This record gives sequence, structure tokens and C-alpha cells, in this order.
Amino acid sequence: MNLNDARQRIPELAGLSDATAIDVIHQVYYPGMDKMELSKRLGYEPPAAPTESAGVFRTLGDLGIKGAQGVVDLGASVVGMGNMLSGGLVGQGMDAIGYDPKRTNASMGEYLSTAQKAADQRVQDAQGFWGTLGQAVTEPRFIAGSVAQSVPGMFGIGAMQSAAAGVIAGRAALATAEGAAAAAGKTGTTAMQAALATRAGQSAAQTAVDAAGSKLMAIGAASEGAQSMGSIAQDAQQSGRSWSQYAPGALAAGLGTGAIAFGAGKLMGDAGTEVFTGAHTKLGNSLPVRMAKSGFSEGVLEEMPQSAQERYFTNVAMGEADPMKGVAEDAATGLLTGGVMGVGMGGMHGQLPHAPAPVAPPQPEGPMARAVRAGGQVVQVPAVVPSAVAAQSEIARMNAQAAQAAAQAAEFARQADEQARFDALVAQDQVASQPPSDPAGTGDQFKNAYDLSNPETVQVSAVPAVNVDAG
Repeated sequence: MNLNDARQRIPELAGLSDATAIDVIHQVYYPGMDKMELSKRLGYEPPAAPTESAGVFRTLGDLGIKGAQGVVDLGASVVGMGNMLSGGLVGQGMDAIGYDPKRTNASMGEYLSTAQKAADQRVQDAQGFWGTLGQAVTEPRFIAGSVAQSVPGMFGIGAMQSAAAGVIAGRAALATAEGAAAAAGKTGTTAMQAALATRAGQSAAQTAVDAAGSKLMAIGAASEGAQSMGSIAQDAQQSGRSWSQYAPGALAAGLGTGAIAFGAGKLMGDAGTEVFTGAHTKLGNSLPVRMAKSGFSEGVLEEMPQSAQERYFTNVAMGEADPMKGVAEDAATGLLTGGVMGVGMGGMHGQLPHAPAPVAPPQPEGPMARAVRAGGQVVQVPAVVPSAVAAQSEIARMNAQAAQAAAQAAEFARQADEQARFDALVAQDQVASQPPSDPAGTGDQFKNAYDLSNPETVQVSAVPAVNVDAG
């Protein structure tokens, strides 16, 4: 039966518009049936709502609202983690003070533009994986809104990774001789910052963070899994499910999300870890390659399977009769949203950071430096090798070379001092051995030097007899 048949059977519908006739049939004859379903059965398709022409500022406003909803989602996941650990007591306490993230997000959603609401609804109404993917691709507002709503959770994960990387980098910088010297007299974060400001500290820190890349990815994966678990737990508890009913499904979803995230990162590299920690994973240096690999990893390997299994376990936690309900649709939107985010993050970390260029130290002007230069000894400061162990060995070698140069300088200084003393003694002997000066040639210099009338000036020494007749 179509709408025309209904008009013939129900004379009261004569003269009413199609939309009004549907309203009457729905209210009077089929109040328990969904109005859209009734319209489809009667062959009536309501006209599309006029699309609002949203300008730049209105679009930015929509993105801001979506971002705010993401903040609410992040808070709900934290409460959900508390529910998992407390048997639901944290959520009960929050409910008692009026905490309701669903209502908050719904209220904010009322302020979205008509264009944003229409785009979201069209994707939501799509059926199946390919149908949803095809519709979502044509809805840039939906894609942008989904990315904006995911950003707060991404920053929550990044904050955990960044904190861990900061500790690793600081400790590595303090382990270098140069970093330790710069941090002398300082404590805590101030000491780490001082050590990281040195060239050796930066090089050692980068090497240590790179070496800890797998650990940092594991921290990110665990944080993402915890968010997924908490979100499902909070939604289920708000819907009236008990802890024993939703906890197994929420836990399974969290473990699955974390495992998928870590596996994808180990296989292809993880742009999020690189952006928030500076570690170098497997994405490489070429910007186009990085963006392609990151988009594939985040979309195909990560978000698509994550979204699918999260929907499945959400249905389990909610007690849905069909656990596969919405799984294909969520997989499609996860693929698209994750791919877009991956491409964007891959383009944010295109080049490896470099330590500052070495600066030649000023030449000292003291006697030690002059002695070193006189001996032809030049102390070269080589570049720090990109390894924490090699860096320590290089520093030890440099210290030994400097000590050797100092010892040689001291030896040169000692020899120069001895030579000066020897030269002084030679000059003194030469003066003493010369006869007194007698410019007039009178011979008085002997008389003046040796007064024979004064016994104290007469020195008598044994002189061997000389035979003048010999030879």
C-alpha cells in the first residue's frame, strides 16, 4: 500500500499535503512505528531540509564545538576508568553530583550548524561498510568534525608519552660529562633542562629517546586502550548496566585497542609517538613517504580494526541482541578519520632534528697554552657520535688527550726553565773568567785587582814547576 491507496481508504486525508497526511497516519494509526519507516512503506520521501550555507566562521564554530565534545568524551573515559577500578562507585558518585556527559554533548550539539547536522545525519543513515565509506567521503564537514572530536583524546595519549620521553631524555643528558657540568648545583627539572641545553646532552638525549621508541609506543598504546575501555564503561553505566555486565566487554575492547595500536606502530612506525616525543620510528625522512605510511598505518592498520572491535564489545557491554550491529559502519568511519589524521601527523615530523653545530672554543693565552702550541700539540674536539655508549667513550678519550697535552706542556715549561737557568750560569762564568778592563794598557788593572801590599788580596796556590830548558 502506498500513500495514494491510503488516501482512497481514508477520506479524511483528502486535501492534506503528503507530509501532513503522513503525520496523521502516524499519530492515529501507527504511533508505535518509526515515522521514517512508515514513510518508506508508504512510498513517501520527505524533501531534503534546506542546507545552510555555512561560512568560514560558522565552520570554525562547528569545529570548536566538536573539539569541546571531544574534551567531554575524554573526561567520560577517565570516569569510566575509575568505574572499572572501583566496581562502578566512581560513576555513582559523579552521577550523584549531576555529572552527565551524554546530556552535555547533546546540548552542545544543538548549537552545530544545520549543514554540520545534516552531514552527520547522512553518514549516520548510511548502511554497510561501503555505503558508509562512500557517503562519508562526500561529506568533508563530517570528516573535519570527526577529526576535531578525536583531537583531545589524541593529546591525552601524547601527554603520557611526552612525560615519559622527558624523563628518559633528561637522564641521558645528565649522564654526559658536559651535561653533568652544566647541571652542577641544580636539582630536578632545572638540572635536566640545563643538561639538555648542552650539545652533548642533546645528542645523548636523542639517542636515548630513539632507543626507547618501542617503550614509548607501548605507553601510547596502553593509554589509547585505557581510553577506549573507560569510554565504553561510562556509557554502559549511564545506560543502567551493572559493573559485572559491562566490565568484561569494556576490558576486552581496551586490550584489543592497545594491542592493535602497538602492532601497527611496530610494523609501520607511529606518527603520534614521533610528534609528541621526537623519537624516530619507521616512518623515514621523506615527507611524501611519511604521510603515505602514516595514513595507511593510522587508517587501515589501526583505526579501522579498532573501531570495529570497539563497536562489537560496546554492543556486548550494552546487552545488544546483535553484537555485530554497527560494526561495519564504524569500521568505515574509523578508516576514513584515522587515515586523515595519520596523513596530517605524518607531515608534522618530516625531518630529523640535529644537535647544534659545534662552536670552536676560544684559545687561552696563558703560558700553558703557549707551551702546548710550541710543542705542536693541537687538541681536536670531534663530533659526538650518535650513541650513548660511544659518546661516553669519546668523552673519556678526549679527557685523556687533554691530560696528555697538559703533561707535555708542563714538561716543556720545565725544560724551558732549566734552559734559562743554565744560560744564566754560563753567562756568569764567562764574565768571571775575563780579565779586568785596561783600556790604557798600563797594566794597572792587575795592581787594582790584586793589591800585593794587602795580604788579604794575595792568594797563593801550588803551581807545578816548569822546566824551561825542556824541549
